Formats: sequence, C-alpha cells, structure tokens
Amino acid sequence: MRTNEDAPQTGLVAAAAVVVARAAMGAAAVVGAAGAESPEDLGRLFAQRQAAGDVDGIVALYSPDAVVSLAGGREAAGRPAIRAAFVAAFASGSDLSIATVGTPIVAGALACTTSTTTSGAVLTQVARRASDGTWCWVRDGHRLVGLVPVQSGDGLSEVA
Repeated sequence: MRTNEDAPQTGLVAAAAVVVARAAMGAAAVVGAAGAESPEDLGRLFAQRQAAGDVDGIVALYSPDAVVSLAGGREAAGRPAIRAAFVAAFASGSDLSIATVGTPIVAGALACTTSTTTSGAVLTQVARRASDGTWCWVRDGHRLVGLVPVQSGDGLSEVA
C-alpha cells in the first residue's frame, strides 16, 4: 500500500530515471527541439542548446527561410546553410554564449528580440509567429558576424 510519504520518493526515482534515460540518449535529447512558445523563449532556448552543443536544436529556432549574417558581407540563407555556419562556429571554438536575454518588442506576428553575449555584444534578431503559434527567427543580423570563417564556394551567398 502506497502512502503520501512514498510519493516524494517515487517522484524522485522517476525523475532520476528520466535523467539517466536522457543521458543515455545524448545531450541533444535533454534539450530537445521544441519550438519557442513566445519570442522570449528564443534567446533562452538558444542559450540552452548552445551550452549543450545542440546544433540541430539551434537551427530549429530559425524559420526554413531565415537568413543569418556572416563575416565578410556573406549570408547563410535557409536551414542547411545556417546549420553549416553554426557547425563552423562551434568547430572554430567561437564563444556563442548568451549572458542575458532582453525583452522583445512585439508587433502582431513579428518581434524584435535581443540578447547580450558574455563579451558584452548586443545581438538583435527578427522573429515571426508561425501558423502553429510557435515563434522562430527569420533574420539574425549579428550572431555570427566576425565569428565564422567563410571560404569561396561554400554555398553561402554574398550580400549585393
């Protein structure tokens, strides 16, 4: 027979089992690729996924047609190019850490989001509400500028 005293222990055991199962599946499973329910969630989710090294989780925060500015006036357009840019940033050891997430400015289905890096740089993005109600970034003009080395023929576009 279960008593109320057993409930907390049972809950802790269940929680521990979930942590062990997630650890066995890898870090990406811990963070997951769930969408952002609000513009505020985007920066928080980015920080969590960056800390976990979850490139696919980061890319999931961007719309399929999103554009991210890169060094040298180049851009990564679309999720495959954005993924390649973040892979390059992680491989180069770039610090993508977020220290604080600002309060977004929301106008209907669009929002301007901001965050501050651990080095003090302020980053701005444009987010859009999708038809399912989740939010994703469509334009990121600062996050990878100066961080990602780009080479000719890498599939990334030049800004005209």
